[in-house]
Amino acid sequence: MKNWYFINDGEKSGAYNMALDKYLALYPPDKPVLRLYYWDPPAVSLGYGQKIIGYDKNIFDILNIDIVKRPTGGRAVFHRNEITYSVVIPENYEYFKCGIHELYRIISEALLAGLKNINSNCKIERNVKEVNEYTKNVNCYESTARFEIILNGKKIVGSAQRRLKNGILQHGSILFEDNQFLLNSLLSERDSEIAEIKEYFKSVVNIFDTEIDKNYIKNELLKGFQKELVEKFIDFEITDYMKKEIEQLKSSFLIFSSRDKKDY
Repeated sequence: MKNWYFINDGEKSGAYNMALDKYLALYPPDKPVLRLYYWDPPAVSLGYGQKIIGYDKNIFDILNIDIVKRPTGGRAVFHRNEITYSVVIPENYEYFKCGIHELYRIISEALLAGLKNINSNCKIERNVKEVNEYTKNVNCYESTARFEIILNGKKIVGSAQRRLKNGILQHGSILFEDNQFLLNSLLSERDSEIAEIKEYFKSVVNIFDTEIDKNYIKNELLKGFQKELVEKFIDFEITDYMKKEIEQLKSSFLIFSSRDKKDY
């Protein structure tokens, strides 16, 4: 096991989160990076090749929810009450040579080692879905692919991976609540959906059957990576130069926002 960098990010906008993930994959440092972050405001993210067929901006404006594109593929994800992980592997690191599924497995094993400390029923889905079954759903969490993590039969970690010239990016959402069914309402064109969504927000039941403490979950995830992959984490500093570059990248990922969020 070797040392990795760690970025302990707080709550940032969806455009910032995607811009930083892409920047790190374009210009990776000399060691792998694990980044943990949250979304403020909540957001719907789309895979970079996914089309949005129609939505009512009024719904997103009233509920203060952004829409962003991810630098990775896959389908729509609703980001609210979750922790998101991001792993960047530089080209000089051994895992850069791994195949897609093998790297999924390696990272999933580290995530699982941490999540099982929170709920011992978490496990990795090792079955392979038929391609047509996996790709026909617009919602990322409506189907489970090989090496994704499930809890009590439900997918709780949805991941996507992209390989660039100098680095590999894999990131994914670890859900705190079962909220992905709301995507159908959010991406509809009916104002009447607003009341339904607001009512759900008042009565959330968390997915781990225990009180959610973000620092606790973050620390358990770090322990999982240290058990499986990492000798020691080194804090990674985001320089002023990087901040300027990331700020410029943000606009390429933003589809809709009701406000201008300052991430620094």
